[in-house]
Amino acid sequence: DPFNWYANNGGALPVPCANLWFSFAFAACSVIGNLRLMRGTNYSSLAVTSWQDYLVENFEERKQALAAGALCAFGNWLQFQGGFLAGFAAADMVQAYPLVATLWDYFLFNEFHQMTYRVVAVLILMYISYLIGISMLAFSISE
Repeated sequence: DPFNWYANNGGALPVPCANLWFSFAFAACSVIGNLRLMRGTNYSSLAVTSWQDYLVENFEERKQALAAGALCAFGNWLQFQGGFLAGFAAADMVQAYPLVATLWDYFLFNEFHQMTYRVVAVLILMYISYLIGISMLAFSISE
């Protein structure tokens, strides 16, 4: 405990418990964020729907979203297990999702073919900051 929040006789937080608390916090932030986004929406022009309509209509897309959520949850669980086995700093080192996504967008999906210099600068700064962070983490390892 680097912040000395726990008493000396307290045990370490088990990995499944840490993953559970992370998942609860993420779910709470998602609900709060969605409620804030919904607060500014004008619903007078939208059709009234029900839970049954929500679950029945476009269920194919919902199955894809559920599969994506399950895949993300499995990846998150693997991240916590990797943190338990290799140390959390090493497990966090592999969180390069935005970097991989921008490479896929650029090379596979041709998303950034007409980007401005500002976008190029932000992408370059993102990669540089990630490389600096990885370098600092690698050089901080003491034997």
